[in-house]
Amino acid sequence: MITLDLLRVALRWVHLTAAVMWIGGTFFYLLVIRPAVDTAEKAAGWSKLRQGVERRFHEIVQLCIWTFFISGGILTYDRLTSVNPGLDYIAVLVLKVLLVIWMVCISGGLRRAGVRKPISTQQQDASASQGIFRRLRSPVVQVAVIGSVVLLLADVLKVIAESALRSQ
Repeated sequence: MITLDLLRVALRWVHLTAAVMWIGGTFFYLLVIRPAVDTAEKAAGWSKLRQGVERRFHEIVQLCIWTFFISGGILTYDRLTSVNPGLDYIAVLVLKVLLVIWMVCISGGLRRAGVRKPISTQQQDASASQGIFRRLRSPVVQVAVIGSVVLLLADVLKVIAESALRSQ
């Protein structure tokens, strides 16, 4: 029994690490790398640097996605077979899975869309509020926001499962 518990802990750690790398990496890219490169992009070589960073980050995200799905599937099976979670757990779980699938679709779309235009070459005549809404529609921002919601839903699932265990 101890071996199975250690395996569960290791699998949860792998699952959480994949989620943190994907979502945390997205926030780091969005808040640090992208603005810095956009500012310096007129200098020689910055465009190639950004392309290299985006390519490498995409490779890491792909690994995280596979890790996330495999570990998540095993953890979900384990949770659903070890406790009767109830309809609220199932509803939150379905929402979480749908949001993750949406994130994967957005991430795949980012790769197919090619290289992003630097902010300096985008239209500058929009008002500040239109600029904010345009940024919120950005696929990278969507992945970051949805990923944050997915992490929140993971905590909600944990609370629901612990409550179901206490009531048994």
